[in-house]
Amino acid sequence: MAFNFNFDIKVKTDECCQGHAKAEKYQEPCLKTVDDVTPAKPLKAAREHNLPTELDSLLRDVVMETVRVGVLPPVLCVNESVLEHTAEEREEEEGGEEQILRKMAAQRSDLIPGVYEGGLRVWECTYDLLEHLEPGGVTFSGRRVLDLGCGAGLLGVMAMRLGAEQVHFQDYNSTVIQQLTIPNAVLNQQSDDSEEEEEEEEEEKKKKICKEAEKEERKEKEERKEKDEKENQQKEKEKEREERNTQQRVDQKRRKREGEEEEDESGDRCDAPPPKRRAPPAVGPCRCRFFSGDWSSFLSLLRQDSPAHKYDIILTSETIYNTAYYEALHEVFRWLLAEDGQVLLATKAHYFGVGGGLLLFERFVEEKGVFEMRPLLDVDEGLQRHVVSLRFRRKNTHASHSTATDEAARKMT
Repeated sequence: MAFNFNFDIKVKTDECCQGHAKAEKYQEPCLKTVDDVTPAKPLKAAREHNLPTELDSLLRDVVMETVRVGVLPPVLCVNESVLEHTAEEREEEEGGEEQILRKMAAQRSDLIPGVYEGGLRVWECTYDLLEHLEPGGVTFSGRRVLDLGCGAGLLGVMAMRLGAEQVHFQDYNSTVIQQLTIPNAVLNQQSDDSEEEEEEEEEEKKKKICKEAEKEERKEKEERKEKDEKENQQKEKEKEREERNTQQRVDQKRRKREGEEEEDESGDRCDAPPPKRRAPPAVGPCRCRFFSGDWSSFLSLLRQDSPAHKYDIILTSETIYNTAYYEALHEVFRWLLAEDGQVLLATKAHYFGVGGGLLLFERFVEEKGVFEMRPLLDVDEGLQRHVVSLRFRRKNTHASHSTATDEAARKMT
């Protein structure tokens, strides 16, 4: 089943994506225009998705592939092509209400604003952001991370692999979360468990080798001690024969000499120290949560939690293609980002047919005056792509709006 999106895309065909995950084949860009980029009304109410109790059924008939980017840990993920051909059947089996595969087929598009937002594909800017995450780029250890507009969830999964304490995944479509994001997170959590088991087996082998070495060393010490004792006994016998033929003076000297030359036969024990126990991991198991729905209702859902959720890092890729979504996206950043946190955003310079792009979003952010944007990575291959960061301006924080209101109230009084 082939579909076209409204801007330049590439399809990953390698089973194992290397480096910058360049594809061998590209789809011809579709010049179909979207007359109305406003999302369909009403938008999709947010909800949280729990892990199924039977994980085996979750991974039933799943075909996996391995994604590798630079020196980052490999990531296991569900093969997108196979998923595309089976998702419709799975929707029917699970009584899915979205039926996004049917709607995509009817409109022959990879994007239906307000209905399906492209989450079943891994878009190329995701790999640009992964490249920026290579060791030294971003520190995830012990951090709280949100993968916003996650799709396959590769960014959040990589944060898991790099030591994040919490990773939350959000996508517009529940089908994407249930059939792609959650399976990918589970696959990589199981991969981490397998690595821990291998480490434990390796540690057991080391302990066994150490015990055998200690046993051999004790045996050698006992043999040396036995040999020394026999030699000492022979010497004592010789001394006794000589002393019996001497006078009392010689006997007295002998007794004195025996007191001085008596050897301590309690051999010094020098056992090897016990093998060190493996130190517990610096970071405990990653806690994951999964959400679907539009950004406004997702924000409302999370703000009901107490204490309020704040993320140290928000990862998002290919999410500024539609200018109609900028206000909701900006509000998510504003209310869910920790005071000293950062947003890492990967995007194309422009999205033909949809209208969004980096320049328009940058202007929008400047007008809001809440964040400052900084370029991190530029990719000039084909359509220009960029990775940027957003941080709170020093004089504008979460409380900037309330502070301004308070000042206005004081002036009125």
